[in-house]
Amino acid sequence: AHQFDETSLFESVLAGSKNVLNGKHANTTIPKFLGALCRYETDNTQTKYLQYAESFWQMVKDKHTYITGGNSEDEHFGADEVLDGERTVCNNETCNTYNMLKLTRHLFSWQSLPEYSAYYERAVFNHILASQNPDDGMCTYYTPLISGGKKSYLSPFQSFCCCSGSGMENHVKYGDFIYSEGSDSSLWVNLFIPSQLNWTDRKMIVTQDTDIPSSDKTVLTVKTEKPQSVIFRLRYPEWAESMRIKVNGSSVSFEASNN
Repeated sequence: AHQFDETSLFESVLAGSKNVLNGKHANTTIPKFLGALCRYETDNTQTKYLQYAESFWQMVKDKHTYITGGNSEDEHFGADEVLDGERTVCNNETCNTYNMLKLTRHLFSWQSLPEYSAYYERAVFNHILASQNPDDGMCTYYTPLISGGKKSYLSPFQSFCCCSGSGMENHVKYGDFIYSEGSDSSLWVNLFIPSQLNWTDRKMIVTQDTDIPSSDKTVLTVKTEKPQSVIFRLRYPEWAESMRIKVNGSSVSFEASNN
C-alpha cells in the first residue's frame, strides 16, 4: 500500500502549505487521502495517516468548498480561497462530493465532530440531492455556479461520465449517515431526514418524522421490546438560532458540546 502513497503531497497538506492543491485533479486527489485513512484504520499505530486525512478534509472544506458543499472548477482544485473568482459552468463535479462524503463518514467514525455532520448535511441537501433530475432520475456532471447558469443532466444513451456511476449510487445512500452508533452504545442523530432505524442489537426501532428544511422540527419515536437506558446524542445544527427538546411532550434540559 505504501507504494501508492504520495508522501510529498501528504506532508505539504499536513503543513498547511499555501495553494498546495492548486491545479490538482480533484477526484484523483481525494481518494489518495481516503487511502491514507484506510491505512490508519488497518494499523492504528500509523497515526500520521489519520492526520493527513484530517488536514486534507479541513483544507478542502475551508479553502475550496462552495456554499453547496461541492468543490472544483473543471474537475480541478484552484488556488486557496478564490471561489467567487471560479464560478463557471463547470463547478462542483458530483464525483468529488461523493468521495468527500465518504471521507467524512470515515473521519466521523474516529472523532465525532459536529463540523463533520454539518458539512455532510450541507453537501447532501445542496449538491447531491440537487444533482438528480426528479423527472427521470438522470444525474448531473457539474452544478454550475456562474450567474444565470443552468444544470445539464446526462442522458441514458447519449452521454455518460464518471458521475453517471457514482451519481446513481448517491441516491441510494441517503440513509448512510442519518444515525451512528457510538462506542458507548449511544445513538448519534446526525441528520434530520425522514427515516426508520431498526437497531437490532437493542431490539429497538427509532422513527424520525420531519420535513426539514421546510420547517424546523423533527420528531423521534422510540419503540423497544423492553425498558432500557440509551443515550441519544442529537446534533445541534449550526443554522438553528435555538434548540428545544421535549420528551413525551415535556421540555427537558440539555448540554451542548463540541464533541
